[in-house]
Amino acid sequence: CRPFTDGMDTAITYTKYLLTLLTPKHSDKLAKEFLSSQIEDFIKRKIIKAKEFIVEFGLKLIKEGDTILTYGRSHLIEGLLCKAHEKGIKFNLIVVDNPPYYEGKDLSSRLSKANIKSTYTLINGVSYFMKKVDKVFVGC
Repeated sequence: CRPFTDGMDTAITYTKYLLTLLTPKHSDKLAKEFLSSQIEDFIKRKIIKAKEFIVEFGLKLIKEGDTILTYGRSHLIEGLLCKAHEKGIKFNLIVVDNPPYYEGKDLSSRLSKANIKSTYTLINGVSYFMKKVDKVFVGC
């Protein structure tokens, strides 16, 4: 079991706060509707908008012809690379992976379906590729 991330902790704290706003006078149906709408709004404001901001910021960092290295699989990095490809930015990509989960293989496969070519290597190949790398993007 992994410890909570800061984002999870924030979401839990916010949900607890929302629960304090409810009183026994509120019906179960009204409470569920209130919590659902507030949580949906939280997801839009804190998660989706943050992802969009990070992708837009990352796009400014990618230059034509860059060689980018990424490790494992991050949905955010995947979105960034797809967006850069959609905008016509040409880049070389190196996907680094390691056992036991091999998440990088999944990323490489998904990007291949989006017509983004990549070089796939295990973690022990990083030292060979690092001298060719301009940017490193890792998820969190």
